[in-house]
Amino acid sequence: MSNHEQVTDPLQCGISLERDAANSKRIANLISIGIPLVGTAYAPLHFRHYSIGWIALSSFVLFYIAIGIGIGLGFHRYLTHKSFLPVRWLKWTLLVLGSFAFQGPVIRWIADHRRHHRFSDHPWDTHSPLFNELHPIHSKFRGLWHAHVGWMFDRTTTDYRVYAPDLLRDRDCVLLEHLYPLWMFLSLALPWLYGFLLGGADVAWSCLILGGCVRTTVFHNVVWGVNSIGHIFGSRDATKRDSSRNNLLLALATFGEGWHNNHHAAPRCAYNRWKWYQIDLNGILIWCLGKSGLVKDIVSTHNVVGLPSDTCAPLDAAEVTTANDAVL
Repeated sequence: MSNHEQVTDPLQCGISLERDAANSKRIANLISIGIPLVGTAYAPLHFRHYSIGWIALSSFVLFYIAIGIGIGLGFHRYLTHKSFLPVRWLKWTLLVLGSFAFQGPVIRWIADHRRHHRFSDHPWDTHSPLFNELHPIHSKFRGLWHAHVGWMFDRTTTDYRVYAPDLLRDRDCVLLEHLYPLWMFLSLALPWLYGFLLGGADVAWSCLILGGCVRTTVFHNVVWGVNSIGHIFGSRDATKRDSSRNNLLLALATFGEGWHNNHHAAPRCAYNRWKWYQIDLNGILIWCLGKSGLVKDIVSTHNVVGLPSDTCAPLDAAEVTTANDAVL
């Protein structure tokens, strides 16, 4: 079944419109968004009485980097696209860090993202600024809103059996999925503990707010920005099969995931840097982990489409088709 075929019956493409499942999704997303958002809204009041010291600032930076790597390397390049294979302890580390991001349990995240690639900017895309289910979105603002936040509260849910059957057979992933409430708790508790150990109780609450809640809300919007801004604003150097864009600001904020057009041209490629000036920190980290022996089977372009070099050079139309068809 091709990536962009037109399907009118959602059940034929692993999508449910069942009301109870949609309501469960909405409640789960409301909790994942709402808890850190409440803390973020309280932050200005808290910091009227307490200064933002180096410990609180460092908690934001450290946990932002950790969660960014967990989503970019763990959830996205490793588990969604199988761009490399880590040793087991590193697999757990990456996936736990990704689960700290308050972006839903691991299997659901991967299933939704694989569905996005299958229908990118066509009907039934998970989060396109151009389509809501089968219906075109004609307003740019409405499209940005739907791709940024609205899709998390629509009436569709993604069938794990269609988009993540491999993960349903992975005991690690199933356990990680079931323990999602624990990962949410630890995502906020660890910044508090970090602050408590370095500065006491007052600093601990500042770290909980800045390194926990504000960090989560900021990173939420950065990742959602790849879905929305990254399909409207930027360049399309690698492929014009969909509206994905390369966006420098998003790339910097996501450690390389914002080179979104490059990624959509060859989704299984471990490296998003196709030009010398495109900074891809996640790709550099994968390369370093490969050299250390902690990851293997790194997929570079030649592994996917038979190119003679080990770089991710722009692909021609046939090669782009091959690379896209390699998406799980």
